[in-house]
Amino acid sequence: MKKLRLSSVICVLLLVFLTLPTNAALESRLAGKIIYDTNQNISWLANANLAESTTFGVADISSEGRMRWDFGTPLAWIAAMNAHAGIGYLGFNSWRLPTALHPDNTCQFVSSISFGTGCTGSEMGNLFYIGLGDVDKPLSLGSVVDVPPFKNIQMNAYWSGTPSINGRQYGFHFGTGAQTHSLANSTFWVWPVLDGDVSITLLRCDLNDNGKVDAGDLSQVVRMALGSIADDLDCDINNSGFGDGVISIADLVIVSRIVLGIIPEIYN
Repeated sequence: MKKLRLSSVICVLLLVFLTLPTNAALESRLAGKIIYDTNQNISWLANANLAESTTFGVADISSEGRMRWDFGTPLAWIAAMNAHAGIGYLGFNSWRLPTALHPDNTCQFVSSISFGTGCTGSEMGNLFYIGLGDVDKPLSLGSVVDVPPFKNIQMNAYWSGTPSINGRQYGFHFGTGAQTHSLANSTFWVWPVLDGDVSITLLRCDLNDNGKVDAGDLSQVVRMALGSIADDLDCDINNSGFGDGVISIADLVIVSRIVLGIIPEIYN
């Protein structure tokens, strides 16, 4: 009987184990600069507080990287990020703020708003509870931590791009695991995301297929611009990456700046 009971217990435990939800995989992209969240099919910036070091020329950002919603700063910063160097930060011009879900029945409280702990319907809440697995438990409020594969996560509140009600805006607090609905004059941090997996995008102007835009590619662009060889429109990257149908001096200048490390490579 003991063997039968033991085997029954083992079967039950195996069944429970096999039916437990698996954690989202967080996969490195662009040499660790972007992290793909397979659970949500979005890509996070690996630096959770880029604004602390890079303002893109936007005013009203605190030295810690915090921004007020009623000043329009979070959206202005995202817009400047997308316009950076004419091609967007890291070569992408579709950065946005994370979204929240309403109604979100996974939240602790659901009424005219969805707030409190457990909000896995929001992109930041899903990252917190599923992708990272409750990052707050061993940490103190107000601290700044690196939780691989991310760095500079503020154990504080971040802005969502989703409005709440009565002039308030959704946010998410990584120190408490709670979704907030805060006044627009609050000062929160910003963590940008991209839709989809950036690895399925293609590196533009990698003519020698070695995974980077280098001097070898540049020499071919020179020859194209001079009319010595036929144009390869994969290097037609002026006009914010959309090109103008020919390889010209404008494309040559952009590729030169990429090779010199002045601007990031361009993906599509």
